[in-house]
Amino acid sequence: MIGIRFQTALAQVTFCGALLTGSAAMGATLSLDAVDQGWYRNDGSHTPSNLNTLTGRLSNGREYRSWYGFDLTADPDDGDSQETALSQADAGRITAATLVFAAGNGLARSQDQSETLEFYDVTADKTQLRAGQGGLAAFDDLGNGRQYGSVEYATVGNTLRAVNEISVTLDAEALEDLNASLATGEAQFYVGAVLSSLSSQQRSEYLWAWSRLTPAVQLNLEIAPVPLPAGLPLLAGALGGLWLVRRKRLRTGAACT
Repeated sequence: MIGIRFQTALAQVTFCGALLTGSAAMGATLSLDAVDQGWYRNDGSHTPSNLNTLTGRLSNGREYRSWYGFDLTADPDDGDSQETALSQADAGRITAATLVFAAGNGLARSQDQSETLEFYDVTADKTQLRAGQGGLAAFDDLGNGRQYGSVEYATVGNTLRAVNEISVTLDAEALEDLNASLATGEAQFYVGAVLSSLSSQQRSEYLWAWSRLTPAVQLNLEIAPVPLPAGLPLLAGALGGLWLVRRKRLRTGAACT
């Protein structure tokens, strides 16, 4: 009976060790669609029913900045290797993040060779932001603060053209805020976008004019594997050694009889 219990315990430890070792050896990917998006104009206005993400400036001098919000605890899509939704316990496991803006969503225009698109944290109250009550403070916030990354977008020629897919890798500040959002249980991640390369002339320079797609962007996350408990391999090894010793003794005893 003692031998059976010992072998059962060894099997359980070995099984758990194999599961955890497999988990530790493999990371996961998770793609989240934006659940919130919109723009603010440089007069502090926003129309809540308008999900357009126009970013830049029109020839009338009006500048627009956009935002995008994500729910970090949303259920993974079928194609993701992350099998379950993230939770507060996953804080610290996000190791990389990329924003991917869909191709063909609205039009771009600029006389310059390229425009610089920058991304920032959003500290404005999210309820007021969505309701159009953020005012000039919200407009300023979307283009200031902790910078999450930037990308150069080619805009050669002063003709309207469909916006190509835009992909930008977010930096360490974004990863820090992503993990912090999970740790606090807020689980919201918002990004503000601004064209920082606008010329001094009052002319059209913009992305995503007349955009209609919802969601306009996807957030791709790399999730680190669950770390293997430090003592488990040692425990499994010790039990395995004891089992081998016991097996040898049993064989020796059987040979003597």
